[in-house]
Amino acid sequence: MKCFGRTDKGIKRKTNQDFFRIFSSKRYHAAVVCDGMGGAKGGSTASRVAVAAFMKTLRASLAERELERMTSGDFERVLINALSAANTAVYEKAGTGESLEGMGTTLVAFLYAAGKTLVVNTGDSRLYASKGGKIEQITKDHSFVQYLVDTGIITQSEAENHPQKNIILKVVGVNEHAECDVYTVSDYDNLLLCTDGLSNMISCDEISSILTGDLDCETKVGILIDLANERGGFDNITAVIFQRKDEI
Repeated sequence: MKCFGRTDKGIKRKTNQDFFRIFSSKRYHAAVVCDGMGGAKGGSTASRVAVAAFMKTLRASLAERELERMTSGDFERVLINALSAANTAVYEKAGTGESLEGMGTTLVAFLYAAGKTLVVNTGDSRLYASKGGKIEQITKDHSFVQYLVDTGIITQSEAENHPQKNIILKVVGVNEHAECDVYTVSDYDNLLLCTDGLSNMISCDEISSILTGDLDCETKVGILIDLANERGGFDNITAVIFQRKDEI
Protein backbone atom coordinates (compact mmCIF):
# COMPACT_ATOMS: atom_id res chain seq x y z
CA MET A 1 0.00 0.00 0.00
CA LYS A 2 1.16 3.51 -0.77
CA CYS A 3 -0.36 6.98 -0.77
CA PHE A 4 1.18 9.99 -2.49
CA GLY A 5 -0.06 13.48 -3.22
CA ARG A 6 1.03 16.73 -4.79
CA THR A 7 -0.41 20.19 -5.28
CA ASP A 8 0.48 22.76 -7.94
CA LYS A 9 -0.73 26.34 -8.36
CA GLY A 10 -1.18 25.84 -12.10
CA ILE A 11 -0.19 28.22 -14.88
CA LYS A 12 -2.70 31.06 -14.53
CA ARG A 13 -3.18 31.48 -10.76
CA LYS A 14 -0.79 33.57 -8.64
CA THR A 15 -1.47 31.63 -5.43
CA ASN A 16 -2.41 28.08 -4.50
CA GLN A 17 -5.65 27.76 -2.50
CA ASP A 18 -5.60 23.94 -2.50
CA PHE A 19 -4.37 21.99 0.52
CA PHE A 20 -4.13 18.29 1.25
CA ARG A 21 -2.87 16.00 3.96
CA ILE A 22 -2.10 12.28 4.11
CA PHE A 23 -1.84 10.04 7.15
CA SER A 24 -0.61 6.45 6.87
CA SER A 25 0.08 3.97 9.64
CA LYS A 26 -0.15 0.24 10.33
CA ARG A 27 -3.66 0.80 11.70
CA TYR A 28 -5.26 2.91 8.97
CA HIS A 29 -4.73 5.22 6.00
CA ALA A 30 -6.48 8.52 5.31
CA ALA A 31 -6.21 11.57 3.09
CA VAL A 32 -8.11 14.83 2.74
CA VAL A 33 -8.11 17.34 -0.14
CA CYS A 34 -9.59 20.85 0.00
CA ASP A 35 -10.05 23.60 -2.60
CA GLY A 36 -10.61 26.99 -0.95
CA MET A 37 -12.73 29.91 -2.11
CA GLY A 38 -13.31 33.44 -0.89
CA GLY A 39 -10.54 35.67 -2.22
CA ALA A 40 -6.79 35.13 -2.25
CA LYS A 41 -6.38 35.16 1.53
CA GLY A 42 -9.75 33.62 2.40
CA GLY A 43 -9.49 30.67 0.04
CA SER A 44 -6.08 29.51 1.15
CA THR A 45 -6.94 30.05 4.81
CA ALA A 46 -10.19 28.09 4.52
CA SER A 47 -8.61 25.06 2.89
CA ARG A 48 -5.60 25.06 5.24
CA VAL A 49 -7.77 25.34 8.36
CA ALA A 50 -10.21 22.68 7.12
CA VAL A 51 -7.47 20.16 6.30
CA ALA A 52 -5.82 20.61 9.70
CA ALA A 53 -9.07 20.37 11.68
CA PHE A 54 -10.35 17.40 9.70
CA MET A 55 -7.22 15.29 10.13
CA LYS A 56 -6.71 16.25 13.79
CA THR A 57 -10.28 15.22 14.63
CA LEU A 58 -10.10 12.02 12.59
CA ARG A 59 -6.90 10.89 14.27
CA ALA A 60 -8.19 11.75 17.74
CA SER A 61 -11.41 9.80 17.08
CA LEU A 62 -9.49 6.66 16.09
CA ALA A 63 -6.59 6.90 18.52
CA GLU A 64 -7.92 4.73 21.34
CA ARG A 65 -10.41 2.58 19.44
CA GLU A 66 -10.19 -1.05 18.41
CA LEU A 67 -10.65 -0.60 14.68
CA GLU A 68 -11.50 -4.25 14.00
CA ARG A 69 -14.54 -3.91 16.24
CA MET A 70 -15.83 -0.83 14.44
CA THR A 71 -18.67 -1.11 11.94
CA SER A 72 -19.06 0.84 8.70
CA GLY A 73 -21.56 3.01 10.57
CA ASP A 74 -18.92 3.77 13.20
CA PHE A 75 -16.43 4.85 10.55
CA GLU A 76 -19.11 6.92 8.82
CA ARG A 77 -19.76 8.82 12.04
CA VAL A 78 -16.04 9.39 12.48
CA LEU A 79 -15.80 10.96 9.01
CA ILE A 80 -18.90 13.12 9.46
CA ASN A 81 -17.59 14.28 12.84
CA ALA A 82 -14.24 15.21 11.28
CA LEU A 83 -15.94 17.16 8.49
CA SER A 84 -18.14 18.91 11.05
CA ALA A 85 -15.04 19.91 13.01
CA ALA A 86 -13.48 21.28 9.81
CA ASN A 87 -16.65 23.26 9.10
CA THR A 88 -16.69 24.76 12.58
CA ALA A 89 -13.01 25.68 12.42
CA VAL A 90 -13.42 27.51 9.08
CA TYR A 91 -16.71 29.14 10.08
CA GLU A 92 -15.22 30.51 13.29
CA LYS A 93 -12.00 31.62 11.58
CA ALA A 94 -14.06 33.53 9.00
CA GLY A 95 -15.39 35.74 11.78
CA THR A 96 -11.96 36.98 12.78
CA GLY A 97 -11.36 39.43 9.93
CA GLU A 98 -13.05 41.19 7.01
CA SER A 99 -10.72 39.59 4.46
CA LEU A 100 -11.87 36.14 5.61
CA GLU A 101 -15.60 36.82 5.74
CA GLY A 102 -17.65 34.31 3.72
CA MET A 103 -14.70 32.04 2.94
CA GLY A 104 -15.26 28.33 2.42
CA THR A 105 -13.77 25.22 0.89
CA THR A 106 -14.62 21.97 -0.79
CA LEU A 107 -13.56 18.81 1.00
CA VAL A 108 -13.09 15.22 -0.12
CA ALA A 109 -11.49 12.55 2.05
CA PHE A 110 -11.14 8.80 2.41
CA LEU A 111 -10.47 6.46 5.31
CA TYR A 112 -9.19 2.89 4.92
CA ALA A 113 -9.30 0.92 8.16
CA ALA A 114 -10.00 -2.68 9.18
CA GLY A 115 -10.53 -3.66 5.55
CA LYS A 116 -13.21 -0.97 5.00
CA THR A 117 -12.98 2.11 2.79
CA LEU A 118 -15.28 5.09 3.29
CA VAL A 119 -15.36 8.45 1.52
CA VAL A 120 -16.85 11.80 2.54
CA ASN A 121 -17.29 14.89 0.36
CA THR A 122 -18.76 18.37 0.23
CA GLY A 123 -18.41 20.48 -2.90
CA ASP A 124 -16.96 19.51 -6.27
CA SER A 125 -13.59 18.02 -5.41
CA ARG A 126 -13.79 14.38 -6.44
CA LEU A 127 -12.78 10.82 -5.65
CA TYR A 128 -12.37 8.22 -8.38
CA ALA A 129 -11.81 4.49 -7.86
CA SER A 130 -10.18 2.14 -10.37
CA LYS A 131 -10.28 -1.63 -10.69
CA GLY A 132 -8.42 -3.42 -13.46
CA GLY A 133 -8.86 -1.23 -16.53
CA LYS A 134 -12.04 0.52 -15.37
CA ILE A 135 -12.63 3.70 -13.40
CA GLU A 136 -15.65 5.04 -11.53
CA GLN A 137 -16.37 8.49 -10.15
CA ILE A 138 -17.50 7.73 -6.60
CA THR A 139 -18.44 11.20 -5.38
CA LYS A 140 -21.13 13.42 -6.83
CA ASP A 141 -20.49 17.14 -7.32
CA HIS A 142 -22.50 19.50 -5.13
CA SER A 143 -22.76 22.03 -7.93
CA PHE A 144 -25.42 23.97 -9.82
CA VAL A 145 -24.47 22.24 -13.06
CA GLN A 146 -24.84 18.81 -11.45
CA TYR A 147 -28.29 19.89 -10.27
CA LEU A 148 -29.18 20.79 -13.87
CA VAL A 149 -28.02 17.33 -14.98
CA ASP A 150 -29.94 15.57 -12.21
CA THR A 151 -33.16 17.40 -13.10
CA GLY A 152 -32.78 16.68 -16.82
CA ILE A 153 -32.37 20.31 -17.85
CA ILE A 154 -29.00 19.64 -19.49
CA THR A 155 -27.09 16.52 -20.47
CA GLN A 156 -23.84 15.31 -18.94
CA SER A 157 -21.97 16.27 -22.12
CA GLU A 158 -23.45 19.79 -21.98
CA ALA A 159 -22.30 20.06 -18.38
CA GLU A 160 -18.64 19.63 -19.33
CA ASN A 161 -18.28 23.20 -20.63
CA HIS A 162 -21.22 24.93 -18.97
CA PRO A 163 -20.53 28.63 -18.14
CA GLN A 164 -21.88 28.20 -14.57
CA LYS A 165 -19.77 25.17 -13.77
CA ASN A 166 -17.99 26.98 -10.93
CA ILE A 167 -21.15 27.56 -8.86
CA ILE A 168 -20.95 25.28 -5.81
CA LEU A 169 -24.08 24.59 -3.76
CA LYS A 170 -22.49 22.98 -0.69
CA VAL A 171 -19.18 23.88 0.91
CA VAL A 172 -17.37 23.66 4.22
CA GLY A 173 -17.24 26.76 6.42
CA VAL A 174 -19.78 29.16 4.92
CA ASN A 175 -22.67 28.11 7.16
CA GLU A 176 -22.74 27.02 10.80
CA HIS A 177 -23.47 23.45 9.72
CA ALA A 178 -22.25 21.63 6.60
CA GLU A 179 -23.96 18.94 4.56
CA CYS A 180 -22.01 16.03 3.11
CA ASP A 181 -22.29 12.67 1.38
CA VAL A 182 -20.64 9.48 2.59
CA TYR A 183 -19.84 6.52 0.33
CA THR A 184 -18.45 3.02 0.82
CA VAL A 185 -15.98 1.66 -1.75
CA SER A 186 -15.42 -2.08 -1.68
CA ASP A 187 -13.46 -3.33 -4.68
CA TYR A 188 -10.66 -1.21 -6.12
CA ASP A 189 -6.96 -1.03 -6.88
CA ASN A 190 -6.48 2.75 -6.69
CA LEU A 191 -8.24 5.82 -5.34
CA LEU A 192 -7.72 9.29 -6.79
CA LEU A 193 -8.71 12.38 -4.82
CA CYS A 194 -8.50 15.61 -6.82
CA THR A 195 -9.64 19.20 -7.10
CA ASP A 196 -11.51 20.58 -10.11
CA GLY A 197 -8.29 22.06 -11.44
CA LEU A 198 -7.53 18.51 -12.52
CA SER A 199 -10.99 17.08 -13.30
CA ASN A 200 -11.94 20.11 -15.44
CA MET A 201 -8.86 19.72 -17.62
CA ILE A 202 -8.60 15.94 -18.07
CA SER A 203 -11.37 13.65 -19.31
CA CYS A 204 -12.53 10.63 -17.34
CA ASP A 205 -11.12 8.33 -20.03
CA GLU A 206 -7.72 10.01 -19.77
CA ILE A 207 -7.77 9.79 -15.98
CA SER A 208 -8.67 6.11 -16.31
CA SER A 209 -5.78 5.32 -18.63
CA ILE A 210 -3.30 6.96 -16.27
CA LEU A 211 -4.75 5.67 -13.02
CA THR A 212 -5.02 2.07 -14.21
CA GLY A 213 -1.55 2.00 -15.78
CA ASP A 214 1.32 -0.07 -14.43
CA LEU A 215 3.12 2.81 -12.69
CA ASP A 216 3.70 3.81 -9.08
CA CYS A 217 1.36 6.38 -7.56
CA GLU A 218 4.01 9.13 -7.43
CA THR A 219 4.57 8.86 -11.19
CA LYS A 220 0.82 8.83 -11.87
CA VAL A 221 0.30 11.98 -9.79
CA GLY A 222 3.06 13.74 -11.71
CA ILE A 223 1.59 12.76 -15.08
CA LEU A 224 -1.89 13.97 -14.10
CA ILE A 225 -0.66 17.35 -12.86
CA ASP A 226 1.65 17.87 -15.83
CA LEU A 227 -1.18 17.08 -18.25
CA ALA A 228 -3.56 19.52 -16.54
CA ASN A 229 -0.90 22.22 -16.87
CA GLU A 230 -0.28 21.34 -20.51
CA ARG A 231 -4.01 21.93 -21.12
CA GLY A 232 -3.69 25.44 -19.73
CA GLY A 233 -3.39 25.07 -15.96
CA PHE A 234 -6.23 27.53 -15.41
CA ASP A 235 -6.72 26.57 -11.75
CA ASN A 236 -4.80 25.12 -8.83
CA ILE A 237 -4.28 21.36 -9.26
CA THR A 238 -4.15 18.74 -6.51
CA ALA A 239 -4.03 14.96 -6.83
CA VAL A 240 -3.67 12.25 -4.19
CA ILE A 241 -3.48 8.57 -5.16
CA PHE A 242 -3.86 5.62 -2.80
CA GLN A 243 -2.75 2.23 -4.18
CA ARG A 244 -4.17 -0.84 -2.44
CA LYS A 245 -3.28 -3.63 -4.87
CA ASP A 246 -2.07 -6.07 -2.22
CA GLU A 247 -5.25 -5.69 -0.19
CA ILE A 248 -7.82 -6.73 -2.80
